[in-house]
Amino acid sequence: MSARMRHSIPISLFLVAIIILTLLPVGLAFAAPTSTLDVRLSTTTPVVGSGDWAVIKVDYSCSSIYNTTCNDVVVSVPIPPELSQAVENVQVLDLSGDTDATYSPTTATWTFTDDIAPGSAGTFTLMVRFPKGATPDGETATLRASATSTSAPPVTSKPLTLTATAEPRT
Repeated sequence: MSARMRHSIPISLFLVAIIILTLLPVGLAFAAPTSTLDVRLSTTTPVVGSGDWAVIKVDYSCSSIYNTTCNDVVVSVPIPPELSQAVENVQVLDLSGDTDATYSPTTATWTFTDDIAPGSAGTFTLMVRFPKGATPDGETATLRASATSTSAPPVTSKPLTLTATAEPRT
């Protein structure tokens, strides 16, 4: 291969790279790979008697086209004032043992102890109840979950509405 040919190949590759980078959107050309979180709330008992437990599934997932883990993930569900916020009336459960599940005065929180691999998903359980004897029939409470991570944009679930049934005191 001639000396002239050896110098023209790297220059040609450099020019092709410049053209490609010029045509890509700025954010895409230099963006760090990220992951995506999803969080959803569901229940089989959207109508619950005052003082009875409503069992809520909190489903989460991590995905990434670059095989990037979801790091430092925290899932939280604020407990609305229409529900009893007393510690004995809120249960925050994680049977997998992958999180520190806690309840502060008004928020159920699952803090992951390790990163979540892309393609992983799971379910937590949240149990809440309307205050017994103090909830009017038809009272509603709307819950939303949120998930945050240092490697994924924060997300918020669609709302889940619970409705209380209550009988008048006699």
